[in-house]
Amino acid sequence: MRNKPVTTGLCEIKFTVSVDWPDADVDAVYQELGATGSHTVAPGRTPTAPSVDAFLNAVWRDEELKARGIDVDEWCGLMMGRASVTFSVGPDRLPELAELVKFAESRMRGLRRRFVRYDRPGKQVLGSNTILVG
Repeated sequence: MRNKPVTTGLCEIKFTVSVDWPDADVDAVYQELGATGSHTVAPGRTPTAPSVDAFLNAVWRDEELKARGIDVDEWCGLMMGRASVTFSVGPDRLPELAELVKFAESRMRGLRRRFVRYDRPGKQVLGSNTILVG
C-alpha cells in the first residue's frame, strides 16, 4: 500500500483592524471600568468604555459586512487606548483581500463615528466601586 502525498493548503484568512485613540487617558478608562477612587479626565479624546463596547457590538452585528462574506472572528475591547476586531474570510477570497480589508476598515470607521462617545475634559470619572459620601 502506497502512502498518500502530504498536502498543504489555505483554509482561512484572518486580518485585524484596530482603532487607536493616542490621546486617550487610559487611567480614566480603567477608572470607569471599576477601579476604586476617582480620576479627572485630562484634556484629549478619551472614549467611554461602554460606547466602545456598543461600537464593537455594532461591528459584530453589521449586515453589510455579513453581506460581503466578512465574518467577525473576535474583538478586543478598549485597552490602553486601542480596540480591535479580527475578521475572517474564506480562502477563495484571496484575490479580493485588499478590497475586503478596505471595506472592513471603512465600515468600522463609520460605526465608530456613530457609536463612540467621549468623556469631556475635566470631568470627574468615578469607578463602579466608588461610594460617594456627603
